[in-house]
Amino acid sequence: MIAIHIITESKIIADKISDYLLKNRLILKPFIIDNIHECLIIARTKALLFEKINQEIKDLNLNNLPIIYSMPILHMNWDEVSKLQTSLDQL
Repeated sequence: MIAIHIITESKIIADKISDYLLKNRLILKPFIIDNIHECLIIARTKALLFEKINQEIKDLNLNNLPIIYSMPILHMNWDEVSKLQTSLDQL
């Protein structure tokens, strides 16, 4: 499991990306932090989906590609792990 971080230039783009990734079952429960100059999406996902998420965001043809990186989740409540495994895209 990872926490994926996506930094965009605006809340509109962050909403578009998070809606798309949610609809395609690539992330779970995105959290958007809106700043004056940029916006950060933090969401949980499977580590194996990182490259697919990266490619899907590239395929959205945004003017400026967002910064995308991940951080490992070392410990998580087992109920959340189960929800993550069953709710997200299967590889």
